[in-house]
Amino acid sequence: MVTKALLKSYAYLAISKFCFFGGPMFLKFGINSLQNLALGDPIMMFIGYGVCYSSSILFESLRNIEVLKVTSLALT
Repeated sequence: MVTKALLKSYAYLAISKFCFFGGPMFLKFGINSLQNLALGDPIMMFIGYGVCYSSSILFESLRNIEVLKVTSLALT
C-alpha cells in the first residue's frame, strides 16, 4: 500500500517537473514566432505556457496529497 502511493507520488513529481520545464520552452517558441511569424500562432504558444505552469501546480499538489498519505500510513 505504501509503495503504491510512493510510486504515484514519484510519477506526479516527474510529470510536474516535465510541465514546469516545458513552460519556458513554450514561451521561447512563442517569442520566436512573434519575431518571424513563420512558426505558427503565437497566441497558442502563450496559452500552452499557461497550461504548462497550471498543470505543474496541479501535479505538485497531487504529489503532496500522495506524500501525505504515505506519511499517515507510516505513522500508523
